[in-house]
Amino acid sequence: MFREVSDIRLALDKPPNNQLPSTRPEERKETPALRSASAGDNRTSMTAYVFPGQGSQFPGMGKELYESDANARVFFEHANNILGFAITEVMFRGSAEDLKQTNVTQPAIFLHSAIKAKVMGDAFQPAMVAGHSLGEFSALVAAGAMEFSDGLKLVAARANAMQKACEAQPGTMAAILGMGFGAYDQGLRD
Repeated sequence: MFREVSDIRLALDKPPNNQLPSTRPEERKETPALRSASAGDNRTSMTAYVFPGQGSQFPGMGKELYESDANARVFFEHANNILGFAITEVMFRGSAEDLKQTNVTQPAIFLHSAIKAKVMGDAFQPAMVAGHSLGEFSALVAAGAMEFSDGLKLVAARANAMQKACEAQPGTMAAILGMGFGAYDQGLRD
């Protein structure tokens, strides 16, 4: 389970002469990785941030960030206002069961990831970002391709729609780990 954006930083090798575009035209600047790549290096190590999706939530998520960073507090309080309820109460003091509600889970994961990236400031200089499902929204905000407020509103709308679908047609999601295709195929047939 990924608990902070910085926990999921990956070092990637960049092929020679493969230029990466800036995320925002008005903020184009070369990162050290791009500068050295354009100088003719054969291999350059770069950093990518991959943002998690639903399932990475945990009780207390974001609390340490809220308590230790004034800018993070501003973002969390702004999120409470946008959402119309104190999601920070559920994130910081709620149970694992409270955090399993899709309409809470998704905004909580988005907030934790996006705010962590935002408060990193100049230390957040990835060559690329990506996200798994819900994490795509965090990646867009972290890259500057989407405003924080817009990302949160979209995530909340998505989460509410998915919550309604879950209530209308109860179900669950599961992961199949360590099972060969043959056993998996047989399990489906049974």
